[in-house]
Amino acid sequence: MGKLNQIAGDILGRVNPEAAQQLITARHIKRELGNKKLILCGSDDTAVNLDKRLVSMGCAGAAYYIDTENPGVKVNGRDVRTVESVMYENTDDIYIALIASNRMHRILGALLELGFEPEQLHVFCNANIPGGSRLLDVYDVNLGFTRIDDIPGFTIFDSNTDDSRPKKIIVTLGGSTTDATFANVMSWSEIMQHRLTDRGINAVVYCGGIAAANSTQELIKCIRDVIPMNPDAVISYSGINDIKMLESSTPFVLDYQKEIADRSVDAGLVVNNKAYRNTGSDSKLTLKAVTAGLENKKPYSRYWVDNIRMMHAVCEEFGIPFHAFLQPNAYAGKGGQISFHRELLEDAAAQHYRQLTEEMKELIKDIDYITDITDAMDGNMKWYMDDCHLLEPGNRIIADRILPVTIELVG
Repeated sequence: MGKLNQIAGDILGRVNPEAAQQLITARHIKRELGNKKLILCGSDDTAVNLDKRLVSMGCAGAAYYIDTENPGVKVNGRDVRTVESVMYENTDDIYIALIASNRMHRILGALLELGFEPEQLHVFCNANIPGGSRLLDVYDVNLGFTRIDDIPGFTIFDSNTDDSRPKKIIVTLGGSTTDATFANVMSWSEIMQHRLTDRGINAVVYCGGIAAANSTQELIKCIRDVIPMNPDAVISYSGINDIKMLESSTPFVLDYQKEIADRSVDAGLVVNNKAYRNTGSDSKLTLKAVTAGLENKKPYSRYWVDNIRMMHAVCEEFGIPFHAFLQPNAYAGKGGQISFHRELLEDAAAQHYRQLTEEMKELIKDIDYITDITDAMDGNMKWYMDDCHLLEPGNRIIADRILPVTIELVG
């Protein structure tokens, strides 16, 4: 087991979302910055580490940081100034970068109130940043990378009131856009739990969203973990991870899961101890190959829809109300766009993503337990961190779209 654990650890160790996203962000800023003065929003480790990365790439780094907290101090040798300080700059000569953090939406709101247009701001998302998204530091043998929050794979939101009525148990599923910790922004699941409490509904929400999870992992999680909970409602909010899924003929096995198995078998670490059980021999059969089952040649647009249908079928069989929502994404959105989004929309893959979104919308139009909310952020593109993740005001919009259906499901 020691060698097997080492192989898994090696593969896990190569997945460093913080460093990868920081490098992507730094390269983007360097490419766009030119001779402009860089002003970084925030003064926490996220901003400082990005600043250091830029300097290591040959940039001058930030002229200063702006923050709603601790103005007047120095961090990393830079002044931390008030948000209002940028009003003294020539806006044509500055590049304002906002890095996802717990307070970014407050800084963004302050800048918009000062009269800045969304197009003048550059919003980036840092996944798994210190003090932000929790690291996926656990390997689930069925689901791949995960973590243990309140319970394995779930964060629990409970009003903890003295209400003596039985609590309604609601499970929410999805990827990073449902993840309770992503970028340290309040998730729509937590917001919805507050909304339910405000309406006098005694409910506890088990948020099962995990960054990078697609609907196949949702389905497995629903069968394995959710059905035994016997919840009062199951809500899925997803779609983008299936739209972005790399070409795969075996979507039930992720690439790194297959790699762990392949490397373990190639190293001779996995043997069939039961092969000769009935022969009286002590021999063990060394495995010669790994399989992920029969190839699945469904169109990409069907992956998500069919997995949702199977989740609904399983829940219905056990008498558990289920509803799914096809989530919005910047590729299919309409309305004002921050410059970073505009670059995404012009990307070569954007047309492919838009096409898949439209195909999925067509496939679900007559399915009553799936609601298309791809229009939820139309006119509110400023609340996107990137192509799909939302700041807290955006998550509030999503929670308000999902809330009425949830209330109907729990009765």
